[in-house]
Amino acid sequence: MTTTPDTPCYTDAILLPLHGCEDQAFLAGGAKGGVFDRDHQPIEHAFLIRQYRQGAVLINGDWDRKTGTEINTSRMNLPREVGETKHHLKGQYIFAGYLFPHYGHFLLESLSRLWYIKENPDLPILWLGVHNQGEFNAMQRELFDLLGVKNPMHIITEQTSVEELFVPHDGYIIHTRYTEPQTKALKVRGACAPVKGKKVWLSRTKLDKGIVFNEPEFERILELNGWTLYHPQEHSIREQVDMLADAEHIAGIEGSALHTLVLIPEFQGRVTIMGRADKVNFDYCLIADVLNLKQRILGPKRLQWSSGLMKWEANWVWANFDQPLEELGAKRLNKPWQELPRSLENITKSIAGFYRPRTCVEFWPSVNSMTVHAKPARAVVVGERMDFDLAPLEKAGISRMEMTADQFLTTRPVGGSISLFCFRTHDKLDEMVRAFNASLTLSTPKSFWIIEGGSNTNERFLARLYDDYPTVGMARVRSSDIVVVWRATRHMHKPIHGDMDMSGDDFRAQLMTKPLNSIAKIINEQFEKILEAD
Repeated sequence: MTTTPDTPCYTDAILLPLHGCEDQAFLAGGAKGGVFDRDHQPIEHAFLIRQYRQGAVLINGDWDRKTGTEINTSRMNLPREVGETKHHLKGQYIFAGYLFPHYGHFLLESLSRLWYIKENPDLPILWLGVHNQGEFNAMQRELFDLLGVKNPMHIITEQTSVEELFVPHDGYIIHTRYTEPQTKALKVRGACAPVKGKKVWLSRTKLDKGIVFNEPEFERILELNGWTLYHPQEHSIREQVDMLADAEHIAGIEGSALHTLVLIPEFQGRVTIMGRADKVNFDYCLIADVLNLKQRILGPKRLQWSSGLMKWEANWVWANFDQPLEELGAKRLNKPWQELPRSLENITKSIAGFYRPRTCVEFWPSVNSMTVHAKPARAVVVGERMDFDLAPLEKAGISRMEMTADQFLTTRPVGGSISLFCFRTHDKLDEMVRAFNASLTLSTPKSFWIIEGGSNTNERFLARLYDDYPTVGMARVRSSDIVVVWRATRHMHKPIHGDMDMSGDDFRAQLMTKPLNSIAKIINEQFEKILEAD
């Protein structure tokens, strides 16, 4: 065997399986167990140790080394006393560490003593299962094989004493330690020249937690720009290593798949990580620092779309794709901006000019925007796809949210009430109905809606409003497909459309159709009633 001066050997050491974290995804405070000497005293460097850096700051996507110097050390809790030991192992063993079923934690923490294991391939090794499991899972076995670990292995599930136990120091500790011997031990593939133009996006779209909900639309743009969309969980770890090793650029939303780079310590390409929570895991910085990776970590503006979940399980929505697209050198299709139909432009200008809305939200723009003509003090356009020229929006100071109406209306990034809602042509009736329901909660008695008609879906939507919402007034502007909606009770309202297929003509015959100035007069009278009631 190889002797290492700073690797102590303990005679009659005692290993206690962990208890208290069987149902937890990661080892947290409250776990009881660990490694003790013959006098029942805990062996400090056999603990699972995490040293979290406090206040680390990123500047231009890289760690500012003047920050994060304060360390918060976390160790698992221990029982007050060690009971009677009934199981004994003769001979010499290596304490390997704590066996995590989770890929990222297994790669970084469970294998943190791999450097010593590889130096002593003939010595059997002992594990403590984090969740008191008694068998290795497929991922763990695959990594053992990939890393060439041939040592006999045992998972300790009952209190056990060991005649001679070597306890090497961790080659990796969360946030603070990643030693050179450990980097060499984890190496699966060596230096590889990047293939020009090979860009790999590590997708999370098929996962069920810790996801960015509008990532699929972002990926659509990436694919149009030559990126390979790669789902790591669908491939063996060897296949993942081979895919990444010669990439010119690897990018992805924060997740364990990016830790695979420790298996390719001489990686020469670029790495871009998109944070999905308030703080990015500092281990990415530590790994990049030690391996000298050309890495940047970004924090695209995001909105949380879940509650009651642990921070690593929380789900998010990106506000827009500007920053990540720019970082990855990807561009939208940028279809030419098309001017609004004259009737819609005039109606928008006239209504908005008369009532001067303070805030405006427009849903589902495709090649242009109504809000550039409404000119409210504050405006945002919301849509999954914005493939058209966005310069007019930027010139007008209009914000963009590249997300579904559901995502916008549930996260509510625009505070306060909304004066004007613009509903454009859309192909999903249920989403339009949900958006209208939610918009009612953001409206005031003096809010109003401008809704495009004409398409089959939009006409069906307008018929639904007429039948199911007797607390709103509705009128189609004469000689147009535009309907104006405002808050007003329709007395003696009787639904007439039911479930019939709306081609448009049947509904047009029922809906009040008036010149724009008459509609404005009706709305104004309603607003005067509101003022009188106040």
